[in-house]
Amino acid sequence: MQIEGLISEAALQRVLAEADGPQVRYWVLAVLAAIRERFPRCDFYVLNHSNQSEDEPRIYIGIGVRRPDTASGRNALILVAKNNTAYLGFQRKGQFDEKYRGHVFTERLSAEQHTDLAEVKRWLEQLDQALDTDDRRALQGEARTVDDYLSSDSAMPLAAAVADAPSASTVQPSLNQILFGPPGTGKTYATIDHALAILDPGTVPSKPPRSSKS
Repeated sequence: MQIEGLISEAALQRVLAEADGPQVRYWVLAVLAAIRERFPRCDFYVLNHSNQSEDEPRIYIGIGVRRPDTASGRNALILVAKNNTAYLGFQRKGQFDEKYRGHVFTERLSAEQHTDLAEVKRWLEQLDQALDTDDRRALQGEARTVDDYLSSDSAMPLAAAVADAPSASTVQPSLNQILFGPPGTGKTYATIDHALAILDPGTVPSKPPRSSKS
C-alpha cells in the first residue's frame, strides 16, 4: 500500500522503528506531504541509520536530490524519527544549516512542539523564500520516494550523507585558473586542455603530461 503516493507502509514502518505512535506517524506523513507541496520535485531518499547487517535496518529520510544508483547527491533537509518523536531540520553543520537557519523561525521542527501543520508550512515557506538559485537546485530532483531507493538497494549510510555534497554533474569547474611554470613546460597545451574540460569534461581523456621540447 502506498500512502498518499509518498511512502509505502513497509518503508514507513522502518522510518518509525524508534518512534511508532499515532501522533508521530501522522506528523511524519503530514510533513512529507507539506514538503512535496512546497518542493514538488525534491527526492525523498534513504539514509541508513542502523547496522547494515540487520534484515530491515531503520532508516532516516534525506530530502534533496539523489539518483538511486549513486551514493552522491545534494542534501537539503533530513527527517528523523527517534526517541518516540520526529524532527525535520537541516543536516547539522551542513551548508543549508549554516546559510539558512537564521531565515527560519526555528532551527528544527519536532512532532512534539510543532503539531500544527501550519507551522510546518510556514517554516518551509520561509526556507523557500530565502533559497538562492544554486541551493534551490538541491530541491529539484525527480520527485522520487523512499521506496525508489529501497527497491534499488541503494540506501546511503548516514555517515556518507554529508550535507550538500554535490555529485560530479553538479560541480562547476572554476573558470579563474592560473597556470604557473617556466617557459617550455607546456602551459599553452595545458590551457587548451583546461578550456576543453570546462566546455565538455568528457572530451579530455586522462593522459600523461606533455613533455617539453628540447
